[in-house]
Amino acid sequence: MKWVKQILVIIVLISFFPINTLAKEKINVYVFKKEGCNYCENALSFFNAMDEEYKSYFNLVVKDVKESDTNVLLKKVVNYFKINMKGVPLIVIGNQTFEGFNDDMKKKIKSAIKTNYENESADVVLPLMTTSKTKENSSSIIWIILAIIVGIFFLWYIVKDDKKVQKK
Repeated sequence: MKWVKQILVIIVLISFFPINTLAKEKINVYVFKKEGCNYCENALSFFNAMDEEYKSYFNLVVKDVKESDTNVLLKKVVNYFKINMKGVPLIVIGNQTFEGFNDDMKKKIKSAIKTNYENESADVVLPLMTTSKTKENSSSIIWIILAIIVGIFFLWYIVKDDKKVQKK
């Protein structure tokens, strides 16, 4: 009976160590674009045509500036980076920005993607967003806290039972 409790304790402890923490998370690459913009379409084609190695480093987040939420976000991004923006696309990778798009930028963009992925750089744009993602993150934290509390009570219950068995 004692070995069953030990196995349960091990299972509970393992469940608190998520396996996905061992793998690096993909970074977000933001492309602020405008419908009908040839430079924007070329940039998107470039990202979509990247080889699998680079695609495994990032999530492409495309934002159309015609949408009011995106326009508000774009203003926050421009203010954050203190950019005197002249046009789209605006590409944000970690704490680096690229305005416009041409063939000369391809190497720099690839380098920025790899560097930000390897260094696990902070996502500057995500905190500027005021969407439900913030609510999703806070609800995840609540679930984690609840799981920890339940795990502590479970371990306490097992230890309490072991003490009763030892007294007999």
